[in-house]
Amino acid sequence: MTNMSELLVSVVVCNYNYERFLEDALSSVTAQTRRCELVVVDDGSTDGSREILSHWADRAKIVLQDNAGQVGAYNRGFLESSGDIVIFLDSDDLLDADTVERVLAAFEAGVAKVHWPMRLVGESGSALGGEIPYRLGQGEVSRAFVKHGILYASSPGSGNAYRRDALQRLFPLPEDSVDRHGADFFTIYGAPLFGEVRALHRAAGSYRVHERGGAAALNLVFGNAAKIHVDPQRMRKRVARFRQWIAIRTSGEILPPDTFLDFSVEKLAFARAIFEARGYWPGLRRGIPALVALMRALWLKSEFSIIKKLMLSAWSITVLLAPRGVGFPVARYVCNPASRS
Repeated sequence: MTNMSELLVSVVVCNYNYERFLEDALSSVTAQTRRCELVVVDDGSTDGSREILSHWADRAKIVLQDNAGQVGAYNRGFLESSGDIVIFLDSDDLLDADTVERVLAAFEAGVAKVHWPMRLVGESGSALGGEIPYRLGQGEVSRAFVKHGILYASSPGSGNAYRRDALQRLFPLPEDSVDRHGADFFTIYGAPLFGEVRALHRAAGSYRVHERGGAAALNLVFGNAAKIHVDPQRMRKRVARFRQWIAIRTSGEILPPDTFLDFSVEKLAFARAIFEARGYWPGLRRGIPALVALMRALWLKSEFSIIKKLMLSAWSITVLLAPRGVGFPVARYVCNPASRS
């Protein structure tokens, strides 16, 4: 990994019915300041996506398949790519022109993944004023993960670049007829089991929030994240599938815990327990058990300083005890990055 000039980066764009964003995503790859391979997997689109892709055959490797979900698209894209480093880009997201160049500079021996913050943009591509995540994990993040089940702070799917030989320990990802998504869960938390994580501390891409007008800033959870947390049972099943898959792929050498703790998930569950209850006292009763899980996830999180942990602890108590009209905007400010614009 020492001769950067000889490394090839593959950007795998996974698309399903995003014709209105697809051209911009592809152009953000071909505009890179360093050469890279562009692979596009169209996962059974029924809109005009395939017509757009017909004009990109000379600039990208185009793969058309029947709809198989995100896991199937990741599996096919990884198989069709050849890069030493692989980025999976959702077709509604964008890379900055120097992303590949910065990623290459960050990779070194022992690094399995490089990730970066992403700017929040709306449907039209206009900036919403925030970035996700607030802070990124780095180093040997797998230690706390294997010991305590603590999920480190990671960028969303499009904000990650992986060393190919780390991904080869995971792929092909297990496909499930009920849950055909969550491929990025496997790569984000699986790749660091085979190396360290490095973070770029300046944003290197854009993450699209699918809400119109000012709605993205008014909700407790911004739109895309809300879809992840509406079905706790599905997440539990995904965690169980991940745990089983890692055990299989490592011949039992690595066995993550039965349950995972993620501060970002727990803070949303805490806030929703309070504000989705009817009335102050029902919210207090529901919020106290959620607070216990939140505090454990917070104080076991290695990325946060003591001062930040104390500040977030004070935030939690304020959200729990304050009148709901006061507590809601306080909760929203931390839970929804789009509200900080």
